[in-house]
Amino acid sequence: MSNKMKKILIVVNIVLLFVITGFSAQKEESYKKLDSYFYLELRPVDPRSLLQGDYMTLNYDILDQTTEFIYQNKSYDYYEEEKKEETEQERERRELAEAKKAYIAIRLDGNKVAKFVKLAKEKTDEKDLLFIAYKSNGYSVDINANSYLFQEGTGDKYENARYAKVVLVDNKLRLIDLRDKDFKEIK
Repeated sequence: MSNKMKKILIVVNIVLLFVITGFSAQKEESYKKLDSYFYLELRPVDPRSLLQGDYMTLNYDILDQTTEFIYQNKSYDYYEEEKKEETEQERERRELAEAKKAYIAIRLDGNKVAKFVKLAKEKTDEKDLLFIAYKSNGYSVDINANSYLFQEGTGDKYENARYAKVVLVDNKLRLIDLRDKDFKEIK
């Protein structure tokens, strides 16, 4: 391959990289303009990572309730001889708790704050419910919006964050920004 051809390929790859990156950024920015936003109540979080810079690991009220359901209903068979016969409802709850992928069903209150309703294997047509897809390894739950990056040295102002403004796109959460107790954007 000639040097001229190599240079052309490098330029084409750089242009493609910029186009793809720009398209991706524009797509993420378009989520911020959606009117279908709602809020997730935050739980205490870790405000910093030394290796990755300043960011906040987010934990949500609905995740605490999901994790609690999983721990309460998961099968912990230490001794086969102690196994008891489970009811149909117990079996369904155990299977849901052990599912690798499922949905968190939520309902929005008057302030558009998500309230945990239940876990479900599949989305249903129940009125006023939204379904957030999650993945679980049996112990932790991932809803795809678990960290928030911010400018170095500005972490103090995010200590008062009480809500995460999110939108639901194809059953997956997209984090827009963090809000204080009065739902005002933290800048």
